[in-house]
Amino acid sequence: MAIYHFEAKVISRGKGQSAIASASYRSGEKLYSERYNKFNFYGRSVAPKTFILKPSNAPDWTLDRQKLWNEVEKIEKSKNARLARDFILALPSELNEEEQEELLLDYCQENFVNNGMVADIAIHRDKDGNPHAHIMTTNRPFKENGDWGTRQKKVYHYDEQGNKIYDKEKKTYQCSTEKTTDWDSKERLKQWRENWAIAINNSLEKKGLNITVTDKSFKEQGKKELPTKHLGSYAHQLELKGLPSENGDINREIKKYNQLLYKQEQLEKENEEKNQTNPFTRHFTPKEKRILSDLSKELNVFISFEKLEDKKRMLNNWKNSALAKQAMTNGQEQEPILSKIKDQKEAVEQAEILLNKEAQRFISAHYPKVNTNALSPYMARELVDKTIHNEQLFDLKETEQILFKSQQQELSHNLSLLLKDPYISVRVMKEKLNKQEAILKTFCAKHDIQLENKESVARQSDEVKKVFQGIIQPLARYEMAIKAVHYYHETTIKEHLPMIDSKQLNGLQKEQLCNAILYFGDQLEEKVVIDVLNDRQPMKYDTATKERLLTGLLEEGHTHLSEIEKQFFENPSMKVMFFNECVQTKDFSKAGKQTLKAVFDKNYTNVKDELNKEKNVEEKNYYRNNTNNFNLLKGLGTNLLFTILRGESEPERPAHKLKKKKHKNDRGYSPKM
Repeated sequence: MAIYHFEAKVISRGKGQSAIASASYRSGEKLYSERYNKFNFYGRSVAPKTFILKPSNAPDWTLDRQKLWNEVEKIEKSKNARLARDFILALPSELNEEEQEELLLDYCQENFVNNGMVADIAIHRDKDGNPHAHIMTTNRPFKENGDWGTRQKKVYHYDEQGNKIYDKEKKTYQCSTEKTTDWDSKERLKQWRENWAIAINNSLEKKGLNITVTDKSFKEQGKKELPTKHLGSYAHQLELKGLPSENGDINREIKKYNQLLYKQEQLEKENEEKNQTNPFTRHFTPKEKRILSDLSKELNVFISFEKLEDKKRMLNNWKNSALAKQAMTNGQEQEPILSKIKDQKEAVEQAEILLNKEAQRFISAHYPKVNTNALSPYMARELVDKTIHNEQLFDLKETEQILFKSQQQELSHNLSLLLKDPYISVRVMKEKLNKQEAILKTFCAKHDIQLENKESVARQSDEVKKVFQGIIQPLARYEMAIKAVHYYHETTIKEHLPMIDSKQLNGLQKEQLCNAILYFGDQLEEKVVIDVLNDRQPMKYDTATKERLLTGLLEEGHTHLSEIEKQFFENPSMKVMFFNECVQTKDFSKAGKQTLKAVFDKNYTNVKDELNKEKNVEEKNYYRNNTNNFNLLKGLGTNLLFTILRGESEPERPAHKLKKKKHKNDRGYSPKM
């Protein structure tokens, strides 16, 4: 998996640094320093690939590395002068050397050279799997005639009449200094960092790889774990010899903290799954729970509840572990293939297969006493993942405890998948149910079987009966799954909208109301509920926000979306409902309409399919089935719905029709978001 690393520093005489020595170290060339009257040379086992790029107004001598940095040493006279900027950029290993060079040179030209800087570039490949570039850039601009320019200029202050303001005390005109470039600004550095991520993503996409990187920090990404510090060459050598380094000690403490954080997050996840499924599972027998659990595993691959990026990240964590390297070579070979798969369903299926294979290899290599054939994929994956995070193998007793606990957790985990995205679950199950019913209908017609007539089945051969049984069993499973999700809808509505009698709603109405609860979150208002139950599209966002979000979804890596927005759109249901809202928006600008179409065409064919299904539902007036002019509550009328939601009294209402529940705030509508 491609990594993002962008490090920016300043080479300064005040820190005892020399421009010539720095350039020699990075380029691997022997360079003479006129200032210090000595040669500098740092030999390397693999010679760096070097380039120098200059702006059009810079003199030709800047293409001579020794001349360039000696001239810098001359022009910067201060004892603590800033001599150059120094960048270290990791190159994506998914690209070949030629592609890496093209990516790097284009980036340096656009971001540094076109802004007036000379860029001295050295690509280092002396460490396996760690191709990176060092870039030294000049710190002072050039004039149009090729002479050195100034880094700052004097700006005089003027009065209202346009005259210079004279300071009598200082006996001089008032003035201030202004920098001639923005190279020192935080905004420019941020732009350079962001542009490097964009450049990498564009190169990976050009090669057909479904991989992205981000310039955002862990904090900006909403991650709680702490990043480790860069060791540097000297500290790295110390660590290899078994000697501690300052940053190495800091990194060990960071890893301990991240391990504790991981354990806490795993515990919270387990508790969340239990809390979500316990009220749900107690209504089913043990046999029904096992059936639903198996269905959840089937759904997990079919509709990719677990994000593909999570699977890739898990593979990458495993691959980079010292424990895993000897046992998991196949994953490293297949990961690039996985990255080329554009279809989400196919990619998820391949990721599942790959994760399961790698887990089997890891356990066979490090836990030979464990019978891998007796482990479910979930149990095997849990053991590997916990071992990787622990950074050492567990003993036999600890291993048994982990496997036993994971076996207990698997049911809650699988059932939570079924409930994680009920919007899609019901559609998948209905689709499977319809296909199975069509198979059953064809089979019955072929063998003259009438479902209401047991004798028509009894007279069939044993072989036909066996096939018939195999067709019937999935029907019961799919119906049970749909029933389970509908029960989940009822409990969700009861929790968040206790004054709505969900028993008076048909299945689709319950589903739409549940989706609104998830989609609107703490923005859920009475009007939204009324719109949903009256077959009107509720609007969560204003048009300007919708256009901004569409633009963010169109960008590679969604760099202009907040982390909360990214997480929101990772849920397939939320994405479908957002596009439903966009389709119903009439006042998009011309650019907004084009962006909407571009997002559909580029990335969201699956969403388009879902929207087409929604359109078919509307054409059939499915919302109106089993209702009488949207009189949803036992025929009492829409006006009553307004009354219930507002918590007002209704004199004409028959007392036996609705049981009103008292709320702590004495309002009928009190969602617990």
